[in-house]
Amino acid sequence: MMCVMVLALGTDSHAQLFQVVSGALERDGSGLTARSGGAVVRLSKGITLNVTAGTKLGRVHKQEPFWLSNEGRTLTHVIVLESGRIEVVCADPTRAVMVRAPLELGSVVQSGRMSVAARADQVSVVNHEGSVLWAAGSWKFVGLPAGKIRTLSSFSNTETSILAGTRVRMQNNLYGGFGRGAELSGVDWLPVAEAAGYRVRIEQLEPERRLVAALETVAPVLSPPPQLPAGRYAMSVQPIDRFGIEGPASPAEAFGVVGVQTSNGGYVDPRGNIVAGYDRRLQLTFASGLIMKGGLFDWQPVPDEIVMPSSEPMNLHVRQAGDTRMLSARVMAHQVRALVSVGPKLVRWPGDNVRIEVSIAGPEGQRAPAWIEPQFRVLLGIDELQVAWTKLDGKFVAEVPAQAGEGPWVVRVEVQDQYGHPLGRDFVEIAPLNAPPKNVPPPLAPVPPPAAQASR
Repeated sequence: MMCVMVLALGTDSHAQLFQVVSGALERDGSGLTARSGGAVVRLSKGITLNVTAGTKLGRVHKQEPFWLSNEGRTLTHVIVLESGRIEVVCADPTRAVMVRAPLELGSVVQSGRMSVAARADQVSVVNHEGSVLWAAGSWKFVGLPAGKIRTLSSFSNTETSILAGTRVRMQNNLYGGFGRGAELSGVDWLPVAEAAGYRVRIEQLEPERRLVAALETVAPVLSPPPQLPAGRYAMSVQPIDRFGIEGPASPAEAFGVVGVQTSNGGYVDPRGNIVAGYDRRLQLTFASGLIMKGGLFDWQPVPDEIVMPSSEPMNLHVRQAGDTRMLSARVMAHQVRALVSVGPKLVRWPGDNVRIEVSIAGPEGQRAPAWIEPQFRVLLGIDELQVAWTKLDGKFVAEVPAQAGEGPWVVRVEVQDQYGHPLGRDFVEIAPLNAPPKNVPPPLAPVPPPAAQASR
C-alpha cells in the first residue's frame, strides 16, 4: 500500500496538488525544499518527479495546454525549479512536463526522461531518453537530442554529450574485516574522456541494505580507501562533467568483507592475525558460498566452524569458487600469558617482604590485547591474602609483608583472565630466620688421632 502525502501549492485557480509518495518536502519561504534523502512526487498517472535533497521548488504547479507538435495541444504540468536538481519521468504519451528554471530557461519532456540541474548562474538540461525541448528568453523551443546536455550560463550556451560510462576494477573481491574492519584498497576504474571527476557509491547489501559511502574523487582511483565492517557490498562509479552532470553509473561490482567470530579469549592482534579462543574454534562470517583451504582442509566449502588441529599456527585461504583472487589470514592459538615473579627466592621471615611482579604478554612477546582483565590470587599456605596492587612500568606489583610465626611458609600467586582461564603462576618457599640454610652439608666430624699417638 502506497502512502501519499498531499501538499497544496499556490492559490491560483489552476494550481494543482503535489502527491509526495516517498521522502518529504517542507515549506521554505516562497517554495518547498526536499529534506535529506530527497523526495519522489507523483504528478499524475505515469509521471513522477525525483527531487534531490536540498532542491527548492517554486510554489507553482499547474496544468496548461501547450502546442508541442502539429497534432494539437498537450496538457502539460508546469513546475518551477529555483535551485537543485530534479529528474522527470514521463511515461504518459498524452501529457508532458515543463520545468521553468533560472536564466529564463524552460524545458519540456514528453514520453521520456529528463533531468534539470539549476543554480542562480547556470542551468543544465539533460535528455536521457525520449522527446525533450528547450528554450531560453524568447521561448522558441527547439529539440534536444537524446544523450545530449544543454547548459546555459551567464557567459555561455553549450551543448555537450552525456559522458560515457566506466567500469570498476578491483584487485580483490574479498577483504578481511578482522578487528576494526577492512580497508578497501586496490580499487580503480577506467578513466572517462572529458570527466572532471567521479562519484563513487558503496552500498551495503548485508547484514542490512544501506548506503555506507558516497564519495567524489578527481582521479579514477578510490583514495583514500574507506574502512568497511564485515558484510556484503556493491560499488558503482559515475563520471561527472565540468558542469556537474553525471554520466551513467557503472555496473555494480559486488565484493565481500569476511569477518570472524571466536569463543572466549579470541581476538585479532595488531598484525591482523586471528588468535583463536581457548577452545581453538572460530567461525568466518559472511562466508556463505566461499571455499577455503587451511589446516586439515583442502579446497572445500567454508564450514560452519573451523577447529585448529594443534597449537601450531594455521594459514587460511578463502576465495570464491572459480576465482583465483584469495583472502588469506593467519590463525594462531591463544598465547596470552602472565610472567609471574615471586621473590626473592632466599627470603626469610621475619625479615624482608615478598615482592610480586606480573607482566601480561601476547604472542611472540607482543603487548597483550587491551581487553585482557587479569585477576590475581595470592595464597599464604591455603589462606588467601588481600594485597594492594599497583601498576609500575607496565607491570602489576604487590608485596606480602613478613609474617610472624614458626614457619615455614609458602606464598603462591595465580593469574587468570576474566573468563577464568589460567595465564601463569609462581611461588616461593620461606624458611624461618633461624633455620639452617637449605642444601648446606653438615659440618665434618673431627678426625681421630692415629692409634700410636693414642697409646702414649
